[in-house]
Amino acid sequence: MAAQGWSWLELQEACLQAERRRLGQAETAALYEEELAAKDEKIAEIALERDEAREALSEMREAAAHRPEGILDAAFLERLGPEMWPGEMTDRLRAAIAYWLEHAEDEGWDSRSRAVLRQMHEKSQVSSGLRELRADLSAAVRDRNRLSQTVQRLLERHGFAAGQTGKHPKLSPRAGFAGLVPITVMSTPGDRRGQDNLRHQIENALGLKRLDD
Repeated sequence: MAAQGWSWLELQEACLQAERRRLGQAETAALYEEELAAKDEKIAEIALERDEAREALSEMREAAAHRPEGILDAAFLERLGPEMWPGEMTDRLRAAIAYWLEHAEDEGWDSRSRAVLRQMHEKSQVSSGLRELRADLSAAVRDRNRLSQTVQRLLERHGFAAGQTGKHPKLSPRAGFAGLVPITVMSTPGDRRGQDNLRHQIENALGLKRLDD
């Protein structure tokens, strides 16, 4: 029996099929490479967006860290002058709003104005600077032996400058701190009552008692 061979047509068909398979594999490989490239590009875009988001978040946090406490913006605060403590202006504004709210209805103010200012008061809070000043003042008058020095240093950090020296040091307001009055610090209070009286005197001079929530 004669061996079967390939006819010319069969050989051509086999070559064509082989070429089609080769081209199909090449196209598949090309498509795969395109998909990989597209995925790599998408990953790069996502990474860029992530980095931009992180940078924006970092800027927001930095801005928040330097933002003054309260309801007044930094530009307006600069026009008002220096603060005795961070948040002083807002603390005083809140106290004024609270006082106004107590009398606004009797004075005939409209309900919208009362509602808006009530929200301003309720949505804000006493500054941490005020709380720290109160705590520092209480600590400063506690030690009778060093009372004069500690109170003087405290006031010098909050708008006062050392003035008259002598038995009872007198501190005067620094320039820019409108409304402050000189404060005389007793050197040696007679007893605990004298220490408390000095604290109350300073609180009254600085207007701290009206700044509570």
